[in-house]
Amino acid sequence: MNTHVAVRLTPVVPPASGESLCGLQTKLTNRLQRVAAASMPTAFPVVRQLPVDSVHTGRALMQKVRLRNTGTKLVPFNITLARATAEQVKTERPVAVNEEAGMARQQQVQLRFLLVCDAFNSMSQRTKLEIESLGHEAVLGVWETRAATLAMIKQVRPDVILCPYLTKFIPPSVYQNRDVPCIIVHPGIEGDRGMSSIDWALLDGAKEWGVTLLQADREMDAGPIWATRTFLIERDHPTKSSLYRIECIDAAMECIHEFVAKLVSGVQPRPLDYSDTNVKGRLRPKMLPKDRTINWNFSAEEIARIVRGCDSQPGAMATVEHKCVYLFGAHVEKVPDRNLQALIYDHQPGDVIGCRDNAILIRCGHQTAIWISHIRISTSLIKLPAMMALFTTAELPVGLLHIAAPDVLLPFGHWPTYTFQEIFLWRQARIAYLWFDFYNGAMNTEQCHRLARIVTALNQDESIDVIVFMGGRDFFSNGIHLNTIEAAEDPSAESWRNINAMDDFVKCILTSPKLTVSALVGNAGAGGVMAALAADFTWTHASAVLHPTYKSMDLFGSEYWTYSLPKRAGSEVAHQLTSSIDPVSAGQAHSLGLIDEILCKNRHSFLENVVRRAEELARDPASLQLMEEKKGTSCPEFVATLESCRQYELEKMRVCFASEGYNAKRHAFVTKSRLPACRLGEPGDQITSPGLSLIAEESEATSGKVTNGSLRVLTASGASGGGGAPTGGR
Repeated sequence: MNTHVAVRLTPVVPPASGESLCGLQTKLTNRLQRVAAASMPTAFPVVRQLPVDSVHTGRALMQKVRLRNTGTKLVPFNITLARATAEQVKTERPVAVNEEAGMARQQQVQLRFLLVCDAFNSMSQRTKLEIESLGHEAVLGVWETRAATLAMIKQVRPDVILCPYLTKFIPPSVYQNRDVPCIIVHPGIEGDRGMSSIDWALLDGAKEWGVTLLQADREMDAGPIWATRTFLIERDHPTKSSLYRIECIDAAMECIHEFVAKLVSGVQPRPLDYSDTNVKGRLRPKMLPKDRTINWNFSAEEIARIVRGCDSQPGAMATVEHKCVYLFGAHVEKVPDRNLQALIYDHQPGDVIGCRDNAILIRCGHQTAIWISHIRISTSLIKLPAMMALFTTAELPVGLLHIAAPDVLLPFGHWPTYTFQEIFLWRQARIAYLWFDFYNGAMNTEQCHRLARIVTALNQDESIDVIVFMGGRDFFSNGIHLNTIEAAEDPSAESWRNINAMDDFVKCILTSPKLTVSALVGNAGAGGVMAALAADFTWTHASAVLHPTYKSMDLFGSEYWTYSLPKRAGSEVAHQLTSSIDPVSAGQAHSLGLIDEILCKNRHSFLENVVRRAEELARDPASLQLMEEKKGTSCPEFVATLESCRQYELEKMRVCFASEGYNAKRHAFVTKSRLPACRLGEPGDQITSPGLSLIAEESEATSGKVTNGSLRVLTASGASGGGGAPTGGR
């Protein structure tokens, strides 16, 4: 029997007679509310992370969370979530031999997985959520030292060790223990071996790639194979991190499903056999700096291929403005106008000839030019927008051309593959689709201002009825830009400017007279999640992951979350989510009310489904009525409530920005150094605002202390992101 979640939605804006916009808020709340069946909810499938040096969180906690052969329902965060409902989208995948029988046995066998990884990156997050969705336990740990890892394994006593993102050598005592299989997720086709799999694939121009689940063995990546999947590289110019984050992760999840089914069915892995003509991979050396070094006499296309093959880590080495740098975010300038063509002709390869939105245009060989959006100086640990990295205000080259941005409106379905353009717009059938494809989803102050200006113009456009906020292809948004904040002369002041600019953008969504939709193609974190929740409707696909918390950076958060989140999920759930550091899957977000519709299984068919649903929404009589009401007179109570929420949040954030915790964790995140422990909400913490009023309760999320032992408590990691949301790729 399907069970449903009882989500209490607390309208923050009381209905007021004669005020149409207030009536609209009540109607939107009612549309979002899930009607719950009176049945037993299951537990929120999240397991606390285990510090190795914490004895009391060892076997005792494992016994507490273990559900085998018991009827105990543990609710770690005191959140009552639904079981998978009939409407939840299931991932379709090829069925391997004995997999159907294995799927049936999974209903009876629960496994304890220990996920050992370098960092809690996008692959690790999705793996954890996928394993939990299958009804198994997932315990997370970051590899610190060999000894600490062995102690962790002894303490947790897993059934399976799974390494979704690990670059360390597995100790023999681990991979030789056949009672506890140690499985590696390798981002390469069958037979591929080595540390630079995706790097070589992109540099060589491979048209097909894949992921392989193999058993750890003495020789790296040469162990028996449990599952493998291949995919075509069909997208225009994917970067290393983008290919890893999208195609590789989707393929890895299919492999994990097959592996678990085989494991519980007793099916054994098969050995790697290079004599098999179907095995196309081979051992490749680790890519060296010389393989990633840019020669500016190469064509722009050749240079772009090198940069994309090592973006977002470690970057392509080059010399720019007499500085040794690493390059990221390459975009070939394919259609320069006559003036720009003359500039290209007049400069030498390697010269910076212009800039746009903090990116720089560099002359290459063969009369070509390339945009570089981000740079890291070799002597610095911070990756920044190129202009910020290269020049101070006093160092700007004389005569540097500021090249105007192209028209924001593109033909429907077209991508800005011919130049560098972060914000662009499609229009069709009185619907605007707004893309803001910022690097790694981080939004700095200037980017927020540009975006707010465009949304303001759309709000005033009488030819538009619906605005669909698409975000970027890799990320919807990850909130404020921690890297530019870290590099500022006064990080606290820049934090304040950035969060206010972000709030201005979100306010444009909340007060829009149009029907608004957030369509999450990519994942979202921290303020990016809260920005998405500001829309009237939220859509995504089953593969998306949301990180609706600011705790990784010791921030209270803003973006009007104290209005939007309780309105959708209720005050208690809002508190639990923002007090946790765990991600939620699309299915969990849908059960909680954060996501209104899951349109398809993954992003491959998401865009066409968004267009279909947006057109249906525009024609729906109820939607048209809502739109007419939104065009009506403003509601003073609604505006006042929004302002109260913002001021309350900003008062909290001002304190956070001056705190030692935020500054230390921001620095650690940006420089990829060790992070301090994250402070979770403690019992009795009082949180009150016009949109949220509750007291933190004793629960698995808030009881006890989080320590920073040899097995690190997992917080944010990866590439430069915003608001403390873990991002980044392999």
